[in-house]
Amino acid sequence: MLGDQQIEALSAAARAGNTVAFRFGVAPLWVAVEDADPMEAAAVLERVLGFFAAVPLSATGQLAVLAVGMVERGAPHEPVAEVVSGALARLVPAAAGFAAAWRTAAGRWARLPDPTEGPGAYDDAFARLSRGRPWLRRPGLPVARAIELADGWFALTGWVGPAMNLLRLPGVLPDFPRRAELAAATEDLRQHRNDLDDLTSLLSPPRAPQPG
Repeated sequence: MLGDQQIEALSAAARAGNTVAFRFGVAPLWVAVEDADPMEAAAVLERVLGFFAAVPLSATGQLAVLAVGMVERGAPHEPVAEVVSGALARLVPAAAGFAAAWRTAAGRWARLPDPTEGPGAYDDAFARLSRGRPWLRRPGLPVARAIELADGWFALTGWVGPAMNLLRLPGVLPDFPRRAELAAATEDLRQHRNDLDDLTSLLSPPRAPQPG
């Protein structure tokens, strides 16, 4: 079946908890399935959907791009819409929580980290959140909470693109899960990030025409 070898490599990486290998394994799968017909695209999508529950969201952004690509090639959009909506429903509030926690940990006027920066920026942000400012009697966050918020801030970047690509496909937007909730959440988060304007516009309901 199309992409067998590459999907098995992803499965092995997922079972081992090797998120680096998993990320690097998506590109070869793309090459193997880029010419899929609608039936093949649906079969590939069915086989990769389980990875989204088994692998952290911080490592599955590129797989989301592939999943949307399979929808573009004729696979059903509903399961991908549910995955993308669920990911955004977790990442957007976590990113908002990060912005608030950052002000407490780094100071009100401290610049928020660029979410497109590499692992070093993530490590620095996690350290800042977990360390806090003890000299001001502001303790750091518990490790698990600091990881959750830092993951939300940095991983959201990898999901914005596939979300917008999916929402622009015919028939997806009207029934997109959690649309109103996500529109409100991304609207609130826009003040802290510059990569959410288009996504927020897509999610927001159309404005009623003004009376003449």
